[in-house]
Amino acid sequence: MSRINRSILGRCLVGLSLLTLAVPSAQAATALSFAPISLKMVGNQRATSLTLRNVSDQTASFRLELNQWTQNGEDLYAPTRDLIVNPSGFTLTPGQEQTIRIARRGNAADTNEHAYRVFIQELPPQAVDGPDGSVKITTLYRLSLPLMLSAVGAAPKLSFALERSSDGLAVVASNSGNLYTTLTDVELSVDGQKLEVPSFNLLGGGSMRFAVSGAAPTTAEVGLQFTQNQAVQQFTLRAP
Repeated sequence: MSRINRSILGRCLVGLSLLTLAVPSAQAATALSFAPISLKMVGNQRATSLTLRNVSDQTASFRLELNQWTQNGEDLYAPTRDLIVNPSGFTLTPGQEQTIRIARRGNAADTNEHAYRVFIQELPPQAVDGPDGSVKITTLYRLSLPLMLSAVGAAPKLSFALERSSDGLAVVASNSGNLYTTLTDVELSVDGQKLEVPSFNLLGGGSMRFAVSGAAPTTAEVGLQFTQNQAVQQFTLRAP
């Protein structure tokens, strides 16, 4: 299992969302270990599971939410009933483990990729006043894990375009394949300047759009470089 303390959680996992309410006082932070760090079902596989363990010395409660994850120029999330999650809420005492099972509803898979996000939200404990009447505030986090459903033999198929609109230039990355891929070390070259783009996942059937900031109205082409599967890719994109 991967041991993650909430104080370092945001630096350890790509795609992890950390919700900090306030800086904690003397109260210790909850620590969890969990495995795996991403979930998938391939082909006719109907279920998967996630195991969490409380490795701290305090009891904590959690709620699970499942959202459909799509892309249309940006990441979009929406509640879904595509899958069954059990349990959807639980409490962990120190040292206790909980296995979460996620299963498909209905019959089996098609050839398209279906992406989801499993959000694990820690619930606030009951507020207790300090001896001087002050209120102790606990740091909470919201953990986001990807869940990908794909066909056997699925593969990404990428394309890139440079679009011009009244808002200026934008690079559009599209994946017409049926499997997500991750692009890292993304860099744009425009008018002699280098612009860094944060690493991102590109879902099967999805697209992401990035504004080319600082481009002159007459700019006609933009260089694109990124790393995919440890290989560096380079493109020259030309505006229509």
